Amino acid sequence: MPDQWIPPVPAWSADRGDRSSLAIAYYGVQHHTGDSRDSEASFALLRHGPDAPDYIERGRFNDLAGFVNEVFVCYWRDTDGHARFANQSAFARWFADDALLSGDVGVWVEAFRIPMSRFETLFSTQCPAGAARLTDNPMTGPIDEHGYWGGMRDRIPASDRDELSSALDSAPSIADQTETRGRRLVLAVRTGVPDGSGQRHCSAIAGRKSHATGY
Repeated sequence: MPDQWIPPVPAWSADRGDRSSLAIAYYGVQHHTGDSRDSEASFALLRHGPDAPDYIERGRFNDLAGFVNEVFVCYWRDTDGHARFANQSAFARWFADDALLSGDVGVWVEAFRIPMSRFETLFSTQCPAGAARLTDNPMTGPIDEHGYWGGMRDRIPASDRDELSSALDSAPSIADQTETRGRRLVLAVRTGVPDGSGQRHCSAIAGRKSHATGY
């Protein structure tokens, strides 16, 4: 942080509490027609079972290619619970069904299991959204670590002892069915406003499944 830095506007950060990690997964359903039956079916499966997400946000947008996209952002306090959900739930069985490859619906998942030492948040108000909903603790702040180059890095606790360098050289190629596992350092940025309408963009198309996992 620059010497004698004064932020241009106030900002707050979520209190992480005593948790050591959390899991966040983005589930997307993409289609041409605007028929929401597949989206509603997947949403029902997301909420089902003992390891269902602790909190879910939902968004909808039309992309530049004309596809209708439904995105569900799911949060778990317990990464083990997410791992069980990702492998054993009714939703996992639905997602693994190859019948999805022959239809007119594309689905994708981006899942991250994040150590809290490598997680940061920044809010322009004290209204919690996203992962901040996983705790009842009040927001921390106003904080100074924002509004300058490197502010995000300074908000990551691990940055005081780790350069956070990435070994990732290139993006994965696109195929009908894709699974990509992140290396040690993968940066995921979610931006949006407290009403849950986070800005996300997806590259799946109808008849395609993709799955990205970061650890």
